[in-house]
Amino acid sequence: LKALNDFGFIQPNECQILKQGYLLLRRIESALQMENEQQIHRLSLHPSELYKIGRRIGREQSPTDLATIVLTEVTQTTQNIHAIFAHYFGDTK
Repeated sequence: LKALNDFGFIQPNECQILKQGYLLLRRIESALQMENEQQIHRLSLHPSELYKIGRRIGREQSPTDLATIVLTEVTQTTQNIHAIFAHYFGDTK
């Protein structure tokens, strides 16, 4: 990402969005895999599972708030990443 940014292939704000998104999604993926002790790449939408993941990645909010916050963060992050990819590569859906 740094090289893409340094050579002007992506904008600095896009670099930041992609970097932050990658870090968040990797932390969540690692938390899922630790929780389930297996390779897993699908996030449950059940509030109790979202709460557990939120706690595992270091969030401190109440169970109800945390489940909503985690789901909102993941949704917004993936939408931002998809928008950047669509800008450069076309809509891949």
